[in-house]
Amino acid sequence: MIYLTSITVLVCLLLVVTALGRRIADLLPSSLNDSVGFYIAPLLGLAGIVLITTVYGWLSPFKTGISISLSVGLLLLGIAFEKQRADLFRNWLIVSAFAMVATIPVLAPAIRFDSFNPFNDSFTYLVHGQWLQEHAFSEAARASGFFPAETQVFLYQADGHRMGGSFFLGFVQSLFHLEWSYYVYLPTVGLAFALGSLAIGGVIRQVVPVSRTVGLALCTLPAFTMNGFVFGAQYGFFPQTFGLAFSAGLACLIPGLIGYILDSKPSWAKQFIVLLPLALICSALLISYNDMFPVVGAGIGLFLLLVCSLYWSEKSRIMGSVLVLAVQILVVVNIEGVRILRNLIYTLLGTASGTFHFGWPVLWSPVQFVAHSFGMKSPFDSQVFWVDRVVSSWVFPLLLIVLVVILVKILRPKPRNLTVLLLACINLVFWLAFAKFRYATSGLEGEIGVTFLQFKIAKWLAPFNLGLVGIAIAWFLVNVERYKRICKYAFLTALVAGMAIQSVIVAQMFTLQLQDETMQKYSPFNVFLDLRSRVANIPKDQVIYLGIPFEHHKITQMVAYVLSDRKLAGKYEDVYLRKFLSEEERDMPIDTADWMIQLKPTQTAGENPLDRVGPFFIRQAPFSFYNLDSITGAYGTETDDKKTWNWVKESVEYRFHHIGKTPRTKVKFQYKLAGNPRTLTVELNTNTGKLLASFEIQMKGGWGEYESPVVETNSEDIVVRLKADGEPIRLSEGDSRETKFLIQNFSLESGL
Repeated sequence: MIYLTSITVLVCLLLVVTALGRRIADLLPSSLNDSVGFYIAPLLGLAGIVLITTVYGWLSPFKTGISISLSVGLLLLGIAFEKQRADLFRNWLIVSAFAMVATIPVLAPAIRFDSFNPFNDSFTYLVHGQWLQEHAFSEAARASGFFPAETQVFLYQADGHRMGGSFFLGFVQSLFHLEWSYYVYLPTVGLAFALGSLAIGGVIRQVVPVSRTVGLALCTLPAFTMNGFVFGAQYGFFPQTFGLAFSAGLACLIPGLIGYILDSKPSWAKQFIVLLPLALICSALLISYNDMFPVVGAGIGLFLLLVCSLYWSEKSRIMGSVLVLAVQILVVVNIEGVRILRNLIYTLLGTASGTFHFGWPVLWSPVQFVAHSFGMKSPFDSQVFWVDRVVSSWVFPLLLIVLVVILVKILRPKPRNLTVLLLACINLVFWLAFAKFRYATSGLEGEIGVTFLQFKIAKWLAPFNLGLVGIAIAWFLVNVERYKRICKYAFLTALVAGMAIQSVIVAQMFTLQLQDETMQKYSPFNVFLDLRSRVANIPKDQVIYLGIPFEHHKITQMVAYVLSDRKLAGKYEDVYLRKFLSEEERDMPIDTADWMIQLKPTQTAGENPLDRVGPFFIRQAPFSFYNLDSITGAYGTETDDKKTWNWVKESVEYRFHHIGKTPRTKVKFQYKLAGNPRTLTVELNTNTGKLLASFEIQMKGGWGEYESPVVETNSEDIVVRLKADGEPIRLSEGDSRETKFLIQNFSLESGL
């Protein structure tokens, strides 16, 4: 269902952006439009709509009637001024077919599982889109523990973060009158990814004039290789995907426009017109994802200085064109310029300084970061896939040498190819920034520099370096006739293999966490919608407490999203939600709650099935039970078919806090032995360390089930510790974890 919705949304949006983009592309010099117009026009249309929806989102909530009228108006405007309407519809069909192929890695989770995993940054943008259906962005959002999802809007209002992609997401949701922004996230991010990939074809064609068929084939490089562009689209880096798409547009337009200005020496009035498409692309980049603009801008600046040195007599004309472009950009971004400046300062002084650590350690060698920027290193740990390690560390350096040799051959004749010069300048600046983050910035223990920022550099380079890869392949096809057939078959094999890996392995890896947490393999997002339906009869003035442990904070986020219009409360330890809450609303008392949504994957006897939705159990005040806070000492929790379990190497502690009066309790769980017979010791302690009870279980192999005698707890918080004697053993040949035992469906129940 989600896949069919996504394709419908994608194809309809492509008609609008193609029609509008062709009108914008008509402003380009005719020679440049003839060469790259097919590849760049849809992206120009997207840039135009992003800029329009930014104004729309500031002034008004996104309403279906207004959004439909706006879209139809833009479409009719594009068709009315179209001189070759047959070409318009032909190009739309070709681009739609291309987009369906290019978005396979992005839409694969929807194809296979009818959902995608929002347990990443996408949560923030889903909230933006949903909130903008009822509010203009100029309206102040609440930073309230009762409405925790709104903190994501408040954050972006307060800190001036980029909203271009979020405005577009909200617009698309209203345009198709869909209830949840979740349903339009995939086609929206897929659209940006597909059009950015298509723009790379324009980069390639300015160096090697290949046929459209070959150009479209090379445009699939971002989709089937392992690079930061497709990874961002798959893993919740929503604004970054828009930013990389528009960056590909810059790489397509800048060399062609500079070449036109040098050759034709147009008047200032003509320059103003031909530079407008570039100004729109650049403005859309700044509004959507300006984090990367300092390094991209530095690379473009270096390129312009190099061009001025090569064409010294034209330096004034070039600098004048840059000034005209700057004025156009300032006019287009308008008041967003203040927010852009604030975010750039935050990025340069905070994130990029290396003093603020975020993300995760990426423990790669320098050559592996380079390989990732060229699409030859997966974003996953190299230790997981030995093929990935071999390709990125040994095969890639050899291919890089071949690539450099081809590019040198292209640059040797005069005049120098401006597109390759631009990409080379951008690479130089990016790798200087990489060196700074690796060798001149202190990282966390075990890291060489700040590895996540190094990873960002490699991700941001993807559209530029995949353009270089495409140029090299195109040059090889044109100039090495003897191996042309082999090259074509090798490329086709790589495309099929890459798409298969993305669809089968990567899609499963990205979706597994959502499936495990919701305990539902197909349509796991429906679990949250079922939860919303179950609490629909609760009066809206009553408070619902979120009793979900911090280790499952991503579930808390999604519950807050689907219940964004309900009065919630909770202990908010997740920095996404906690940062902008007042002190008194960060750890809200449960005493004020009328209901509680408890994360309780294990079913117990006597439960009312109407109170359970997947892993959630709904309770009504007054409360009397123990709630699990954390599990420490065990390997990660695994789930399947309403069962949860943990493998344990030495010992495990389950920490519970009491809700209401719970004077007596008992422990229940199933266990499985690993290795020789052992004695399993179960200890119940108070939170202060006082021993309440201790039991021993003789484990002799196979599965066992245990229920302890009733223990007097006097309504104190409880820590249950389980440990076993003997030495741990390796779990299996394919699993290197060492363990002594497994604990399944552990619960602390009332002993009444």
